[in-house]
Amino acid sequence: MNKKHLVITLTLFMGLQNSFALELHQAQLISYHEWTTGNGIGSFKSNPTKINIPTLKIPADITESYHYTKVQNFVSSGVVGLPINVNGDIYIFIQNFTNTTQLYRYDFKVCAKPPAPLWPICTSSSSTYQLEPNGWIDDDILPILQVTFNYPGTYESTIEADFYEANQGAYYSVSSDITSGIIQVSH
Repeated sequence: MNKKHLVITLTLFMGLQNSFALELHQAQLISYHEWTTGNGIGSFKSNPTKINIPTLKIPADITESYHYTKVQNFVSSGVVGLPINVNGDIYIFIQNFTNTTQLYRYDFKVCAKPPAPLWPICTSSSSTYQLEPNGWIDDDILPILQVTFNYPGTYESTIEADFYEANQGAYYSVSSDITSGIIQVSH
């Protein structure tokens, strides 16, 4: 790893520690990566007010891992040639009820879909967590993608959350939650 990459990684990690309201109990964030495709600008931030918290009813006899994800996509609107925020809300909860330390990964993506043949504009993140027995993670994330459209119209947006469990060094998909929304662009 070169010095520039190391400095950027450490700077992002230190910034994430101060900007996330992520709650961890007997758990730690192992890695975090964020990237954007297309001409958008994006970010994922924890919501300290946690507006999307459901009442979870975890079965009393559970002996494996438990996870819950809820994704919401909000209607976005704006004007041709000016930045428009595409945003929503992602709530996650994971608890390790096994007797061993477990690894889990969440991948998030928020996209704006311009008309074909243009490719979607997306911002994505991937987080890997290590949970000790009875450890848990609780977070409410605000994904934001800022895009600019050159033509008026109604465009589609999507927000996606994918959950993976590690097993013998490989990650296996456990669940996926995706929701669609609209972006209204006027003159």
